[in-house]
Amino acid sequence: IYKGVHVDFYFAAEATWACLFLIRTGSAAFNRFLATRAIQRGLRLKANGQGVMRGEEIIAWDSEAAILQALGLPYIAPPGREIIPH
Repeated sequence: IYKGVHVDFYFAAEATWACLFLIRTGSAAFNRFLATRAIQRGLRLKANGQGVMRGEEIIAWDSEAAILQALGLPYIAPPGREIIPH
């Protein structure tokens, strides 16, 4: 807690940056939406930053746009990650 605000620190490698940035710039509801969307498509969204996986294969990890595209979504800028898309 810093000046009364809860602060989380995340450390990313180059390979995990895009996924962690996507996840950590969205609300909890948005993240649940992404995870559910992945499951509905037979995929997994790895919260550790690995990206979107089909089985043991990583199919999207290198950009926010690629991860969202793998989930069948258009690019959503960080300010829009507070609202669950329909």
